[in-house]
This record gives sequence, structure tokens and C-alpha cells, in this order.
Amino acid sequence: MADVTMPRLSDTMEEGKILRWLKREGDRVEAGELLVEVETDKADMEVESSASGVLKQVKLAEGQTAPVGAVIAVIDAGDGAPAGSGGNGKSEATAVPRPSAAPKTAPAPAPAKAAPAERPAAVRPPAAKAATAAPTAAPRGDSPRNGAPKASPLARSLAEELEVDLATVRGTGPAGRITRRDVEEAHRGASVGARAAASPGTPPREDAQPEARGADGAESAPAAAPERMAGGVRRVPLSKMRASIAKRMTESKRDAPHFYLTTGVAMDEAVRLRAQLKALEVEPSVTYNHMVVKAVADALVRFPEVNARFAGDAIELLDEINVGIATAVDDGLVVPVLSGADRLDLLAISRQARALAEKAEGGRFTSADLSGATFSVSNLGMFDVDSFSAVLNPPQAAILAVGSVKQRPVVRDGVLAIGWTMSLTLSCDHRVIDGARGGRFLADVKRRLENPAALLLPPGARA
Repeated sequence: MADVTMPRLSDTMEEGKILRWLKREGDRVEAGELLVEVETDKADMEVESSASGVLKQVKLAEGQTAPVGAVIAVIDAGDGAPAGSGGNGKSEATAVPRPSAAPKTAPAPAPAKAAPAERPAAVRPPAAKAATAAPTAAPRGDSPRNGAPKASPLARSLAEELEVDLATVRGTGPAGRITRRDVEEAHRGASVGARAAASPGTPPREDAQPEARGADGAESAPAAAPERMAGGVRRVPLSKMRASIAKRMTESKRDAPHFYLTTGVAMDEAVRLRAQLKALEVEPSVTYNHMVVKAVADALVRFPEVNARFAGDAIELLDEINVGIATAVDDGLVVPVLSGADRLDLLAISRQARALAEKAEGGRFTSADLSGATFSVSNLGMFDVDSFSAVLNPPQAAILAVGSVKQRPVVRDGVLAIGWTMSLTLSCDHRVIDGARGGRFLADVKRRLENPAALLLPPGARA
């Protein structure tokens, strides 16, 4: 027997909610086969089984929640041992994480997220149970089952709520996948048609508002329909993601003594470099944010004390440089992680960052995509935000907030001129980083951006 436990699918995950069992009691399940859909504080994911056998018992019903490490099912691996006893040493009953199998059908975007899984999911099983079949997380899929149309998880739930038949909806996502917007438009069209039929002489009223979009262009919408209350108040219940953001950001501001350092960056050379790369039709195209991520990764090599975290009675310096990129999604934001950023050149950073953004658009993250960040970058420049201060993402000791690149008045050699500038604000945990150290790190990031030829050097080259 092998216990199937609730896996930890992100650094911040404390519990998960069972959305749907993909196997029923008595069904045969193979290692690597999709077993269950789980809602986390970051995204909805499909979880694979790490054991082969018969699904003997489902301990957690759909809609129920359990903490990480709790037993949610039991698989009879045919070893004759009771669940949790350690069995006879067979690998099927051992808590060994395995890489997620790539989806068999081409993935595609959801309401505001997408793309095929690029890295295997690395799920950490609970250490306490030797006979635990630790599931591995795959991005939550949308492959048609039993002939059903391909649709994102959010599109399916919204279609149920709005009573829209997915078979009548035309999907606009890759490979014809149905997104949340497709469902909304189908419902809106049906409503307009009904109103027009009821009042043929009256044109439909355009009361649909433009959709808000997040930092990566992702759609931003409330987690649930507002509940109208007395006194003109509409109450919107917190989604799991929004509740997690509220909890973690409150803890961060309460527990970590923040301080902020701001500097202006002359971006004239960076603007020229980007224009030259564009003229040469270099692919993938490079954005200013990709340049910032590259500059940060290289600066962290020189200042390892910033690539650190507070550990109660010690400061832990981290060998891996993994840069989290704050990305807006439905009802909040996630921070997908560019692992080993110091080992990537500028074009590789652009390529991988775009892949993560596509996953954000389709909600197809693996646990590895959301875990292990050692430093974060948050960019609101696309919203014409000049500067802002970001809240630390614990346990990281620093986060860099990036403002817009625009032409502003500057003084050069005592003469007033117009130049391209950008604001950077570094938020630091004072328990780990002092002002002078943070200032030196920020100055190094600034130097690299003002001399962007250094960003084109291969990884490991000194600049």
C-alpha cells in the first residue's frame, strides 16, 4: 500500500483543495498518470501519481481542503503491506518525487495564463513517511476528456456558473482552446440576443466595461461575483490566491523591517541597444525588463550577501541565483522563477521569461516554476508608473521595483537636456541587508544598465 499525500506545489503552499478526482476508487492507476486536480494559493494544478496500482481509497472528497502532507488517498501497489508501513521496499510505495510528464496535447492559454511545461516539476514529499507515494504536479490540463471541448479550468467553472454550453463556444486560444473570455462573450452574446428578442425595436445597451489587465497583460478579474449588501456595499469573497497574498504581505510588513533605496538610471544607451537589436531582428526580442533581470542576476554574483534570507539566529547565503518575476494574473499575482539566472545570457533570459509569461497567461505552471526564488523583480513601468516601493516576498531579503522608461529633463555637464531615464527602488530586509550594502548593490545594477554592452557578455564574464 502507498499513501498519496497532499504535495507542496509552491514555496508558500500550506494547504490544497481537491477540485476533481481524475480516477475513482477501484480504478487502475500507473505511475506518472494524472490522478487529481488540486487548487493551491498560486494556481490550479493536476497531480500525477508516483505509484502504480489500484486506487484503494479516496480520503478527501472533491471540494475539501487538507494541509500539505496529509493523506488524501491510498493506492494498493500490490505489495501486501498496509499503508504507511513501509511495505516491502518496493519503489512504488516510496516517497520519491518524479518529473512531471509533459502534457500529451498541446497546451494553450486560460483566462490569463499558458504554454507547455518547460521544466519538470520538483515536488518535495513529506519526509516523515517512508511509504508515501508523493505525487508530482503537472500544469493543470485542459485536454478534452470523453469528447468534451478543450477549455481552461476557469472557463469550465465559469461556463457551469453561467450555464453556457461549451460545445457552442468558439475557442480563441491556441489549438482552439476555450478561455474565460470566450465563455463571457458567449454569455454576453446570448444575453444581448435575449434582450433583442424581447425588445426588437431597442438596440442593446453597451454596458460591458473594458477588462483590466495586469503587469504582463493578463486579465484581472474578481475571484467571485460580488454579493450586494445593505448600504450600497458589494462584498467580494477572497479567492485562495488573494487570501494568500493578504496573509503573506501582512506577515512581511509586520515581521521584516523594510527600508527603501531609490536611484535614477540613465537609459539612453539601453534604449539605443534595444533599437539596434530590434533593427537586426534579433529573436527573441529583448525588453527593458529582461535587461533589468540580467543586470540583477550579474550584480547578485558580486553581492552574494543580497542573495540571502533571514533564518532566525543566522543569515543564509544562497548559492543559487533564482530571480522571481512578479506577474499579474486573474485576481492577483504570481512570481514565476527564472532559475539559475546568473548562468543565462540576455537572449536566454528573454526566451525563458517569455515562456513563463505564456504559462502565466494559461495557468500552466509547474511547482518548479513557482518555487525557489532568491530575489524578485517587480515592474510597473508599462502602466506609466514612475516609481513605487514593493513589499518583500519572504523569505527573500530584497525586491527591486522598476518604473517606466521615458524621456525626462536631465542635467548633463551643467546643461539642461532631455534624456531617457528609469527609476529603481530596492526594498531591503534590514535584518539581512544594511543601507550601505544595499546602496552598493543598487549602484552596481545601475552601472550595468547604463553600460548595457556588459549585459551582452556571456555568463561568467566579469563586468
